[in-house]
Amino acid sequence: ESPHSGANYPSKWVMGIPGQNVRLELATLFDDQEMDVSVRYYEGTLKVGGTMNGEEIGG
Repeated sequence: ESPHSGANYPSKWVMGIPGQNVRLELATLFDDQEMDVSVRYYEGTLKVGGTMNGEEIGG
């Protein structure tokens, strides 16, 4: 939950591409990344990790 607006933003996602044997985990690096310009929205830095064909990948 944003300490500024009270809005809730997801901080972790899991994605898969079964036909390509890919599983990704995406997570925010910082909790407070809400932008307050003409509208409020979330824009954040992510860390990506997971597997592709059984091998570890990330960035």
